Amino acid sequence: MPTYKNNMDKPVVTTSGFVVESMEKIELPNYIEDGLLKLVNDKPYYNPIAYVHKSFGDDEIDLIDWDKIDGIEVFNSNNDVALVYLTSVDNEPAIPIFPNSVRYIWLNSTVKKLVIKGGKYIIYVTEIKDKNSISIRGM
Repeated sequence: MPTYKNNMDKPVVTTSGFVVESMEKIELPNYIEDGLLKLVNDKPYYNPIAYVHKSFGDDEIDLIDWDKIDGIEVFNSNNDVALVYLTSVDNEPAIPIFPNSVRYIWLNSTVKKLVIKGGKYIIYVTEIKDKNSISIRGM
């Protein structure tokens, strides 16, 4: 999220609708090029990903930022279906992750753990902070 400064002697309104007072600094969610503000720092860079887990075979994954994420992306790199349970294997039905595919699962802030079943495979689980930043075809 880049930081900008208004070097003008009056408030300005950006094309995104943000009001920035004279000599004020502001962090904006995206880059702007309207010439009204001066870029003073391009860090921290925006990143919708909170954490990436790698799992081998049957496993339990504790979500690191469970209370701050919108959901997860699960990639099954194997030729067999993997099953993902939210919190516990008692939480039926499981969510199938088909071979060599990606599935997005939007969560509420009570899911802290995933249980993965289905054999030997490599599963990547990506914690997503901002689901609005992910472009998903077909949705």
